[in-house]
Amino acid sequence: MGGWISFFNPNEQEAIQPAEFNHPGVQVEQKEQLRKMFDCINSLSEQHKTVLILSKIMKWSQVEVAAVMETTPKAVESMLQRAKMALDKKLKEMEGK
Repeated sequence: MGGWISFFNPNEQEAIQPAEFNHPGVQVEQKEQLRKMFDCINSLSEQHKTVLILSKIMKWSQVEVAAVMETTPKAVESMLQRAKMALDKKLKEMEGK
């Protein structure tokens, strides 16, 4: 179905699509946030960077990531959790600057 149900007529099944907000100021802010996130990702260890990019950006399964990284899916799961924590820490440090 996708979208939102009408607030005015709960029986109506017509979806309401959110408006796109392409204000230049918002776009610049989003671009800057994305740049900061990728700067932080690039500062991670190669292992953490690889597991994050393959899992979260490329949307590969843990089995696929494990095959490329020559490890087990369980090890990928563990690496991914550590990579997320490391990224979160770096993002918080960057916000503090």
